[in-house]
Amino acid sequence: MREAAQGSFLLLVGQIVSTVVLAVAVIIVAGLLGSEKYGQYTVVMVPVNIATLLMDFGTNSSLTRSLAIYHSSGQKVEARKSVINGLFINIISALIFSIGVYHFSDLISDNFLNRPELGSLLKIASFCVLGNALINTTNSVFLGLGRIELRSLNSMFFAVTKAVATLLLVYLGYGVSGYVGGRMAMLLLSGLVGMILVYFIVKNSENFSIKIEFSEVSYLLKTGVPFYLSSLVSNGLNQIYNSLMVIYASTVEIGNYGVALNFAVLASFLTGPIGTMLFPLFSRYIPKDPTLKMLYQDSVKYVSLITLPGALALIALADPMVTIIYDNGYPFASYFLKIYLLGYLLAGLGSISNGNFLNGQGRADINLRCSIINLVVGGILGLYIIPRYSIVGLIIALISTPITGLTYSHWFIKKTYNFSFNLDSSLRIYISSFSAFLVCHIFVTLIDLNRWLIFILGGILFVVIYLIGLKITKVIQKRDYEIFITILGENPITNPIKKIIKIYEDL
Repeated sequence: MREAAQGSFLLLVGQIVSTVVLAVAVIIVAGLLGSEKYGQYTVVMVPVNIATLLMDFGTNSSLTRSLAIYHSSGQKVEARKSVINGLFINIISALIFSIGVYHFSDLISDNFLNRPELGSLLKIASFCVLGNALINTTNSVFLGLGRIELRSLNSMFFAVTKAVATLLLVYLGYGVSGYVGGRMAMLLLSGLVGMILVYFIVKNSENFSIKIEFSEVSYLLKTGVPFYLSSLVSNGLNQIYNSLMVIYASTVEIGNYGVALNFAVLASFLTGPIGTMLFPLFSRYIPKDPTLKMLYQDSVKYVSLITLPGALALIALADPMVTIIYDNGYPFASYFLKIYLLGYLLAGLGSISNGNFLNGQGRADINLRCSIINLVVGGILGLYIIPRYSIVGLIIALISTPITGLTYSHWFIKKTYNFSFNLDSSLRIYISSFSAFLVCHIFVTLIDLNRWLIFILGGILFVVIYLIGLKITKVIQKRDYEIFITILGENPITNPIKKIIKIYEDL
């Protein structure tokens, strides 16, 4: 777990910088555009996201897993082959889908989005598919080769350039077209930067040459099939939901929902790096290795320590947080946010760890089964509830459907590997988090103060009660403190944090 944690810390730095920069930019842009035009942006990205989902034939996940294995065993030539051929597959695929979306943009806007006026905007957005492919593929390479610092660097580069470009274009009066165009251009630019970084990594390999080997292409496509089918089924459900949203929700409602999703990112940006690192790390252990149980249980515990209080704090503080930024410009956003964040409470039951564990162990077929279960249950639920309750129905379907697949994955892990997450540890974290939530919620509801004061004092109160709760429940043990110290390493930036952890440990 220490290895995952150290890699996660590098990802965390990049994630924090990227998230803060993008969050500030999106907050300003959403305020400048208003709910109607921001809703248009959210709507037009639906077909783009569907195309992005369809064009990745599981190559990225297959590439990450193969590179993690090759890298750990010193097979540099094989690793280089995988990189070159993986890039070839994804670039060709992305070009085909980008051109397809561009060519049929008017048809899609008329018959699918039911908003003919968005045809020109969709043309601009179509090449986001290619930009997404370049970034996702190069990030998969960095992850598989253990070059986490490069992934963080490229994430920060994209965040800064996108923020500057989109803010400038919207401010100059280009509106939603400027926002979409700036996003598309910076995706392509960041993807090209990633390609350059990948080139400098692989050019030092033995017998370097840029040669497409169809045997390697065939291998990546073949091994990517389970990942692709699993992703297609699981993420396809979200796209079905988004398609229903476009049909049954107004553009203003969709704009409010888009803003709620932007705030929801704050609940996951700290746990995302750990989840990302788990996949290649789980790939390095055989099923009978005793380390695997400890690694899995630690992953659930550490993700829960951050995700559960993060989600509940945002729920408690949603009203003052949204109104501080937008006043009454997005009246439904805080309500949508509160419901949506309930889905993160499954983290204490392994919702973030299970998929990465199974993929890392080469059991993408089980993830596929979980996704099929979710698709069947979620599809039926979504078709019933979204037409009746619009965005609220969409969110309820999103947060409740994963429970079925999660239950099946736990059954399989217990049966096959003979272990599960530490229920006692998770319960203690739930108790600490909900205690802090209740105190904070009562404070925010009953105290009549300036919105800024409510938000700041409520946040401080939540953190204090949560830390007290962790001490009372004794969920963090001496070994955990040692791992936290290892994550932070020795440098002037993290040394003050280490001192605070030491003080907290000694309390």
